[in-house]
Amino acid sequence: MDEKEIYSQFTKNLLQWYSQFGRVLPWRQTTNPYEIMVSEFMLQQTQVTRVIPKYKAFLKSFPTIEDLACTSLGEVLTHWSGLGYNRRAKFLHNAAKAIVERHKGVVPSNKDELLALPGFGDYTTGAVLAFAYNKPEVVIDANVKNVFNRVFGLTLAEIPTALAECVPEKRSRDSYNALMDIGSVYYKSTSDYTDYPFASVCKWLNGEEIPVIKKYKQSKFLGSNRWYRGQILKLLSTQPSLPIAHFEEMETDESEKYHAALGQLVSEKMIVREKAAIYLAK
Repeated sequence: MDEKEIYSQFTKNLLQWYSQFGRVLPWRQTTNPYEIMVSEFMLQQTQVTRVIPKYKAFLKSFPTIEDLACTSLGEVLTHWSGLGYNRRAKFLHNAAKAIVERHKGVVPSNKDELLALPGFGDYTTGAVLAFAYNKPEVVIDANVKNVFNRVFGLTLAEIPTALAECVPEKRSRDSYNALMDIGSVYYKSTSDYTDYPFASVCKWLNGEEIPVIKKYKQSKFLGSNRWYRGQILKLLSTQPSLPIAHFEEMETDESEKYHAALGQLVSEKMIVREKAAIYLAK
């Protein structure tokens, strides 16, 4: 088979596998662009199992993009509490306000318009276009990288070209869902390859040498600046205000780390400092 035929067979096997084994996830049960946008912001660097309950609760509180846009950042941060990477909540909130102001509450289906929104980089833009509008955009996460690297022995630079061949124009949503599922299910030391759709052609599984794609190693969370930021926001999500003296009573090292995180949150306008107390932004 030539390359085109190989990719065609790959896509056929991919979609057949998905029809049998694809995960049922709440954001896959909708094509509502706003709901998919929320899921994409939540799923950044966060496990699916942690996102599911927060996603459902968040949409119950903010069922429409107008509901999200007109609430306070503090309220959004309260509902986001527990997901981490709280800047995502601020970006999501700002994006919702921009969409209501610039696009009458309709999430754009145009790439340039999406890229102009707060918090929308190449990945989030491609994901919203693929999952909400079923457009054949390039969407490369860790799972997609693993599939193409291990099956075909491709480098990161070669994957976009392969995606253009493997993602059918009207099956983008299903194709990417399938790739992400396969990437998360297989390639582990404990994986069972009985139903693996590429067993006969996968270079990695068949012991062939493949190029190494450098993996991003997430930094330690406990005791990190992110952890201290999260602790402050978590405290403020359960009470209206917090006295600055709360941080002065700690050991010097702890106090300094909290004050550093506090200063960042104030500068990013996630919290407000007035006199001797701090509050979530209104």
